[in-house]
Amino acid sequence: MPIPTNNTTTTMNSIEDAFKRLPRPQRVLDPTRPRVPTTVALLAQKNGHRDDFMKTHSAVPPLPLSELPPYPQPPSPLLASPSVTHQPVPRLAIGHVSPLREHKTALESNVSKGSNRSELLTLGHFKQNDIEWAVQSSKRCKGLFMVKKVFRKDGIVEKDILERLQHPNITKLVSSIYEDDMMLLTFEYCRFSLIEVMSVHVKLEELQVQCIATSIFNALSYLSRHNIVHGSVGSHSIRITTPDFRIVLSDFSKSTVKDKKIQSGNDLVDLGFVLLECMEGRSLPPHKRSLSFVKSQRERNRVFGLHNAENWSGSKNLIDFLDELFNEKRSADAKYTRPHKFVSSKNEDSEWLQAFVELCTLELFTSWVPKMES
Repeated sequence: MPIPTNNTTTTMNSIEDAFKRLPRPQRVLDPTRPRVPTTVALLAQKNGHRDDFMKTHSAVPPLPLSELPPYPQPPSPLLASPSVTHQPVPRLAIGHVSPLREHKTALESNVSKGSNRSELLTLGHFKQNDIEWAVQSSKRCKGLFMVKKVFRKDGIVEKDILERLQHPNITKLVSSIYEDDMMLLTFEYCRFSLIEVMSVHVKLEELQVQCIATSIFNALSYLSRHNIVHGSVGSHSIRITTPDFRIVLSDFSKSTVKDKKIQSGNDLVDLGFVLLECMEGRSLPPHKRSLSFVKSQRERNRVFGLHNAENWSGSKNLIDFLDELFNEKRSADAKYTRPHKFVSSKNEDSEWLQAFVELCTLELFTSWVPKMES
């Protein structure tokens, strides 16, 4: 028998070591007798771990309170002013008459009842509907506003009425100043009227006409509950404010205060003609601005004599609302207290107003005279 060499011995040892490293069969617990730890055993195990932890860390004595480092404070904010939480503005119901909460804008705070007139800068003048307006700005706050000069007698009438009113769809009077027999009335900036909006190449659609109708109907309902008749509702007296883009009713020079028992429906009839102009896309000729013409057209089942009547034949709610505005058998009080569903829907989308204002700026050229430096 040959004597094994060293290489053979090494190979045998490595094989035996490999067998030693192989896993051996493990002892399987009897599934019929599972080992479930009891509550006492778990508590004992927990106490044992706690004792081991205390023995390990008991050698380090705790620091006294005087030697503890100060608790880190949170970093101070970059701005010291508190953050302002904007609350949602509740939507006014149709015919809402209670005045809004009194508030003053930054412009009204700086230009309050004729004060700080030296801080106003006149940027220029423009003429609109036979009225010359001056566009001014303030040194203290951003934004523009419009100023017109009227006779003192007419200005007092408009001032006394507007100071009693506070509604989002009625133009805001910022300040008033007397100059001998004249008067300066300062309003929020609402340069473009409904006439300019109808003059651009993009025509109004039903949803946009509904937004105009709802805004002006709310304003007229508010005036009616305050016994005020506007007297000159038209496309020239309906304006768009910037930069908040609201549809407001302006030009209260012909407004009157009526007796409580008298309810005039002339403002609602004028609103009906304004909506017809929006549908037509231009001002109506004089012979179409009469109730007799409207009645004759409705008797023939025509859409109020519009040249593009086929575009509005499917607007049933709009046509029904116009029929109600021109209905002389129904009182104005009934129209205000129980408004038509066309002006009762929540149509608050005003993004289209911004597009029309930009189109008015680009497509319409108003005679503008800049203020020359002296």
